Amino acid sequence: MLKYLLIALGVIVLVTMLVADGLGVMAYLKLRALPAATAAPIEGAATGSNASQKGPQKPTATSALFVEIPQFVVSIPTQADTNTAGSGATYLQLSLSFLTEDKHAAEDFGKLIPIIKSGIISDIMSLNMSPATEPVKMKSKIAEDSLQIVNTIVAQSDGTLGKTPFQGAYITSFITQ
Repeated sequence: MLKYLLIALGVIVLVTMLVADGLGVMAYLKLRALPAATAAPIEGAATGSNASQKGPQKPTATSALFVEIPQFVVSIPTQADTNTAGSGATYLQLSLSFLTEDKHAAEDFGKLIPIIKSGIISDIMSLNMSPATEPVKMKSKIAEDSLQIVNTIVAQSDGTLGKTPFQGAYITSFITQ
C-alpha cells in the first residue's frame, strides 16, 4: 500500500512540475517577444503643418525596400578621455538599415553612403551617452538621429523625394567594447 501511495505522490509531483515548467516557458516567451512587439519604426522628423495627423503609412511587405549601411566602428570618448590623456575609449560597432518605399530614394542612398556615414559617425561621437550604462537609450537616440540625417541628406540631393523619403531606421548590429 505504501508503495502505491509513494508512486501516486511521485506522479502528482511530476505533473505539477511539468505544468509549472510549461507556464514558465510560456511566460518567458511572452516576455521575450514583448520588445519585438513594441518596437516600432522611428517616425520621420516631419513636424509642423506639413506633418499629417496620423504620420506616414506603414509600408506593405511588397513595397518595403531596405537599404543598409554595413558595419562600421565608432570610437566614443569616455568621461575619463576628456579629463586625462591616454585613458582609452569605448568602441561601438554597428550597422543600420533604413526603410523606404521609393526606389529613387534607395538609389540616391547608395550614391550618398559616404556622406550619410560621416554625418552619423559625427553624431554618435557627439552623444553624451555611454553604451555601457545606457544602451537602450543610446540605441533609440542613434536610430532617431540617423533617420533624420538620412532624410535630410537624401531629400537635399533630390527635391522630388519630399522631406521624409525614409520611414524607419533600424539598428541591425550593436556591439560595444
